[in-house]
Parts: sequence; structure tokens; C-alpha cells
Amino acid sequence: MKIIIFVFLFILNLNSSNLTMGNEAYLKADYEKAYSFYEEACAEENRYVACYNLGFAYESGHTKQKDYVKASEYYKKACDGNVFNGCYNLGLLYDKGKGVVKNKLKAIELYTKSCEGGAYRSCHNLASLYTKKEHQEYKKASIYFKLACDNDVNYSCMNLGVLYKQGLGVRQDYKIAHDLYEKACDSGIDISCYNLGLLYSKGYGVEKNYNIANNFYAKACKNNIASACMNLGVSYYEGRNVEKSKTKANILFKKACKLGYKKACSYAKALEDQGF
Repeated sequence: MKIIIFVFLFILNLNSSNLTMGNEAYLKADYEKAYSFYEEACAEENRYVACYNLGFAYESGHTKQKDYVKASEYYKKACDGNVFNGCYNLGLLYDKGKGVVKNKLKAIELYTKSCEGGAYRSCHNLASLYTKKEHQEYKKASIYFKLACDNDVNYSCMNLGVLYKQGLGVRQDYKIAHDLYEKACDSGIDISCYNLGLLYSKGYGVEKNYNIANNFYAKACKNNIASACMNLGVSYYEGRNVEKSKTKANILFKKACKLGYKKACSYAKALEDQGF
């Protein structure tokens, strides 16, 4: 999963009156005036933060009509001026082929520059590309996921946990996988709570404990993780540290089915045929 977040930048620079006045106008919600100042700051004064802000405006459609081509042009100028969020957002455009010809290698180049400049969301996206078949380098993926995770990009913690669980690019270590899943789960990454449930249900890196597994499945299912609803349904169907209940199992199978888990649909149908 790639992270896509837009960030508007404010940097106080007393030597750049247009940038400063643009920021002041923006904070007063006078966006037309703000972007007019930013255009002058970008074009005439080479204030690269202003170029980034214009790119953001054109990409997001915030007070301007969406124009990915113009967004890419402004992001490039910002990136050339070492505004690393500009490199990140331009990388996203190349990754998706919006306003530019899709080019994953160019995206990797931009994500790398942005990541090394401290825009750690880029490290996550860069690592994600290194897990894909056409650019697969799991060792690099593990390095960049760790860099992002250490800087509170919590999806990266989960993805790094997956690499440790499967032994991809790193030595297989279920305990490290557990700790990474736990960090991500605690931060609100619900699929990571499901992954924790799997570890406890299998006894990987922890003592097997269906009660703890069910709690994690319930937490993830509550937040619409279909596979967690399915597994919790199986626990009720088989009585894994809960009282057997085909009725509760079928409620969970139906939810998983509605969320797109096809196997759950057949389970639900079978229980319905039995009158549950």
C-alpha cells in the first residue's frame, strides 16, 4: 500500500515578501490572492516552497481546477529546489501516470531523493515498489520500510513485519514480526491487528492463544477487515476459546461476504441452508 497525503507548506522567510504575503493571505482564506503571491514568488524569486504550494493547489483542486500537468511542472521546480515533499508528490504522479507518462523508474528516483531528504512517506512508497515483481529487491524494501517505520510511518511497520514473518530480505523472525505488527495495530492499522491474530492462532513467535487471537480478529473485524471477520466466524463455528455458535458464526460470515471475502459467502450459504 502506498501512502498518499497532501501537505501544504508554510515557511516563514522574511526575505521573500511574496511568499510571506501569500502565506498570510492563505491563512485568511483569501486563496486567490495567496496563489497570486505564490506565482510571483515561484516565477520571479525562485521560492521553491511557493512552487510546491501551487503544485498542491493544481493537484488537489483546492481553489483551482485540477490540472495534473501544471501540478507536475510546479512540483518539479520545487523538487529541483530541494523541497522534498515536492519530489514525493511528483513521484506519486509518475507512479500513477497523472499529468506525466507513467514511469516507475522515475518514481523510484524521486522517492529516493525525497526519502533521503527526510520525507519519510517517500521511504514507504519506495519500499513498496521494491516488493513489486518488476523491481523486486526485498533487502532494499526492508531497509526503506525500517527507515519509514522508525519515523512513525506505521504502515511501514506492518509491511516490515510481513517481511520478517516470511523471511523476505531479512532473516525470518516471528518475534520481530509480532512487535512490528503490534506497533502498527496500536497506531490504528487494522489489518495489522488481523496479522497479530494470525500469529496467536498459529503460535508463531508467541504461545498459541485463540482467546488473544479472537480479540485481535474482533478488533479488526469491527473496522471492516473481511479476513478477520471470516476467521472470527470460524472460531465461533468451531468453538475456539468461545462458546460454539453457528448463529454468531453466520453473522460474521455474512459480514465478511459483504466485505468481499468470497469464501465466506459459501460458508454463510451453507449455514443458511441449515437454518442459521
